[in-house]
Amino acid sequence: MTDEMVALVNADTQVLTAVLAHELGHVQQRHGLRMLVQATVLGAVGAVVLGDFSTLLAAVPALLGQAHYSREAEREADAHAVKVLKDAGLSPLHMVTLFEALEQERQRKASKATSSAGNADGEKDSASWLGIAFASHPSDADRIAYFRSAAQ
Repeated sequence: MTDEMVALVNADTQVLTAVLAHELGHVQQRHGLRMLVQATVLGAVGAVVLGDFSTLLAAVPALLGQAHYSREAEREADAHAVKVLKDAGLSPLHMVTLFEALEQERQRKASKATSSAGNADGEKDSASWLGIAFASHPSDADRIAYFRSAAQ
């Protein structure tokens, strides 16, 4: 949870509750610890197989493993969020609100970056505006469909 995310959803407490339910899923499933162990093992195996501990190549297996693992961890945390939200009498649609706001912000930042082409600061800001590595997450469209389905 970042200040930018809170501002993005206008401090809507129900949306923020949904986000926290998702993050709690990560904690309860010990995703951080599991990811650390996986990265360590995959990195070590990659280094042994490739024979060079100092190259980027040695890290590639770990990165690829983490991307898939992260998507699965996100799905587990999403499922946990649905359960927590329903148990609390809240709709899973609050997560849809978040993803729609994220998409609108991405489009706004992309438009701003396009209009200020050549401005290195604008391009950097556009690429890292929320500080979250969404490349390892399932697509927003898939997640929106999941939360919409769960709300029915």
